[in-house]
Amino acid sequence: LSKYSAYYERSGFAVVRYTVPITQIRSFSSYRKFALEIYETILQQEADRPIFFHMFSMNGCSLFTALWDLLDNVSDDQIKQRVKGLIFDR
Repeated sequence: LSKYSAYYERSGFAVVRYTVPITQIRSFSSYRKFALEIYETILQQEADRPIFFHMFSMNGCSLFTALWDLLDNVSDDQIKQRVKGLIFDR
């Protein structure tokens, strides 16, 4: 993941690398606590940097879905407006 992170950082994107420990996943709702951690990390970054999601496997896609659902329920929708793209990588 570090080679992708370096590329995105050079391109001006904010980078958050995260791998959900699969041993802690029992159902989709298990992803919600990890989505909250990512949300809090994004809030600490520069608010004007674009966001680009690059997800790997079903684990990454499930985490993204939980995060997107969380963003639907928070009062500040600025993060969704910063999203400029998605890559689903298997």
